[in-house]
Amino acid sequence: MTAALVLDAGALIAIERRSTRIQALLVQARQRELSIVVPTPVVAQVIRGGGRQVGLRRFLADSALRYADMDLTAALEVGALLGASGTSDVGEDALINHVPAVAHSAGDLQPPALAPYDPIRPQDPGVAAHPAEHVLARNSIDQRFLGAFVAVCARRLGGCPVVTSDPDDLARLDSNLPLIAV
Repeated sequence: MTAALVLDAGALIAIERRSTRIQALLVQARQRELSIVVPTPVVAQVIRGGGRQVGLRRFLADSALRYADMDLTAALEVGALLGASGTSDVGEDALINHVPAVAHSAGDLQPPALAPYDPIRPQDPGVAAHPAEHVLARNSIDQRFLGAFVAVCARRLGGCPVVTSDPDDLARLDSNLPLIAV
């Protein structure tokens, strides 16, 4: 079993918001010499253009982080997990390029050029506080896909814990997955 901790989108948003709970979890993980793993589709889910996420980008550039990419085997596992949970179609928007499924150092990661996003007006009713949460609220198929990929990453790492802001969704996908709510 690999000693690791997988971060989902909720964990990255908590990091961006400087949550004391996530900071304490990360300190404990590093003290215990756990690998901190971020699935690359989760990065795409949370990161937006502009200079508003400097702290999160700095965290993601940490050379101690590991990244889990999607390959065909992982895609098959995600599809099987979604099928077992009653989801029939991951949707065209959820498809990503097949890249080798190797955790690699953040030092090799070159951030892509990102288009700026339109800020969400606070007076809009029902709109989430974070741009990624707004996108997720509109597209639950992609959210289930990303949740399934996070679960597959944790399974591949020996069933390691996942840090999440939505433990109920991940528990519906895999009731045996250890979850840490932030």
